[in-house]
Amino acid sequence: EDFEKHQTQDIDASPFVIGNNDTVESAVTSFSQEVRFTSDDSWPISWMFGGFYFDSTINWFQTIDLSGIAIPTSNGADQDTESWAVFAHASVPFWDRFQLEGGVRFTHEERKWVGGSFIGTFTSIDEGFASGIPPLSALPIPPGGTIAGDQPGGPMDFDNTLKEDNVDFKAALKYHLNDDMMLFVAVSEAFRSGGVSAAVIFSQGALEPFGVESLRSYEGGFKMNLAEGRAQLNASAFYYDYEGFQA
Repeated sequence: EDFEKHQTQDIDASPFVIGNNDTVESAVTSFSQEVRFTSDDSWPISWMFGGFYFDSTINWFQTIDLSGIAIPTSNGADQDTESWAVFAHASVPFWDRFQLEGGVRFTHEERKWVGGSFIGTFTSIDEGFASGIPPLSALPIPPGGTIAGDQPGGPMDFDNTLKEDNVDFKAALKYHLNDDMMLFVAVSEAFRSGGVSAAVIFSQGALEPFGVESLRSYEGGFKMNLAEGRAQLNASAFYYDYEGFQA
């Protein structure tokens, strides 16, 4: 998939130069592929396993002209992401009306982010870095820059490369009360990737990458056919337990 966008906005919609925004560059290139192997009706259990690969490059840069009330700024980022996963799932019937389902997925992800916010209007991130003007914030931190935002200064306290190895799972128990009604309970876990904020940021500390959000879900309910299959009634209750919630 390939995507490009160029956009100009007069955000304040007034005769004054208060928030004129120009998306100089916005390009996304991505590739993904998933392969699955599944059982057929000849197997006593239902199973599936496979693999997934994803690669993307995002190049984005914009200028925000605030010269009517403040300094003009530019900001943007180049982000490269590579991810792969392997997964498996199986469903096993037992004791006539019971069914046990389970699945597991291992995901490896690596994301590299270069960008930041700059004083002045530039046409690219490289031009902003090469200008020699101290950035409002940047990753990687320019040589001599400090977390406090002083330019020049000391060491880089955090990296601009994020790596994550994550194991997710799902387990469910189903009970077929009869041919038209099924009860179930399930627990599952999944994650949302970490990243870096690409907004206009005025302090180096605010540019620190944020980590992964994970969610464990507990759910129970039923599914029921009505009127000889002409209608269906489903209901469930769930509890979500978040860790590292992104907001």
